[in-house]
Amino acid sequence: MKSEPFDKKLTDALARTEEPDAGLVPGVQRALMQKEREGQAMHRGWTRRSMAAVIAALVVLLSVGAVAAYTLLTPQEYAKRAGYPLLAEAFAGEDAIKIDETRTSSGHTVTLHGIVSGKGLDALDADVDKTYAAVTIAREDGRPMPDTEDAGYGDFFVSPLIRGEKPWQVNIASMGGGYALSVIDGVQYRLIECDGVEMFADRGVSLCVISGTFYDIHAFDYDEAAGTMTPNPEYQGVNALFDLPLDAKKADPERARAYLDALLAGSAEGAGDGAEAEAIPPIVDGVIDEATRKALILDADGYVVFEYGDGGRLTVLLDSVLPGDGPEKVCVSASSDGTNVTEVWLERDAAGVVTGYVVRER
Repeated sequence: MKSEPFDKKLTDALARTEEPDAGLVPGVQRALMQKEREGQAMHRGWTRRSMAAVIAALVVLLSVGAVAAYTLLTPQEYAKRAGYPLLAEAFAGEDAIKIDETRTSSGHTVTLHGIVSGKGLDALDADVDKTYAAVTIAREDGRPMPDTEDAGYGDFFVSPLIRGEKPWQVNIASMGGGYALSVIDGVQYRLIECDGVEMFADRGVSLCVISGTFYDIHAFDYDEAAGTMTPNPEYQGVNALFDLPLDAKKADPERARAYLDALLAGSAEGAGDGAEAEAIPPIVDGVIDEATRKALILDADGYVVFEYGDGGRLTVLLDSVLPGDGPEKVCVSASSDGTNVTEVWLERDAAGVVTGYVVRER
């Protein structure tokens, strides 16, 4: 893991108490939906209905080489501001877990501010047990993160991971998950939502933040026998990992086993709310961003890694999206800022060379 020393003032401020199996890719590549509220980009990734958006706001006043001020508003304050009183009350309640831990990774500071779980936290999910986690991501050197309206803004994969389960199989993409996203004063704020994780409290649950759109198998060293993982120091990107301090008394092993059985069997029962996924419509009139086109190298495990834009990264099991050996192309990812759609494509030519590129709307 590559990281540089970060100004202690900012580190201290961040810690203040004030405050996949790539074979899954085709099945989730278009299961994103967006919603606009108070000008914040809302991304419903891998989910079946829209989620409540809570964005923690951060105001950073920077002078050259120093931090002048750093003001953090709590998740509950922003939940209320965004118009979600039920979630605001939950973050302010005694069942919410305040964490405020920061990791530095690949030139970024990643802070997990807190989590809250339960039913009725979102009016749209009154009877569904959900977990929400509030995260902020900033650059260590003080430069602003790209705005969500920028074509190459850096995307990240933020997800809970269950100890003992393969992280590329069980993550936010398969756990009825989604996220809210905004960039404010150069800091990226995220609030993720997924099926409740407290039932796994006796096993251990982590939260990962990785560069790119999907889970990257190269980001962490996974010990399958022990069911544990650690950040891969050779990984070229953000790979932060947090342990979630869940109450073991809230574990429900029987329910957890039934949930995993349904999820791994591909059943909607127990693995989400059962509603139909809402997909991003495909681009009708698009143009290839030639600056993003590059030839990809197949690794020993059959994966290709496509890096694009400012931090975009996608790891795909090639045979899962381009089986065979003839000329073919496929869209493996789609995202939208609420106005414009962006697609990531992989293409194999007659010589067997695989290239990746981004397609944007005209």
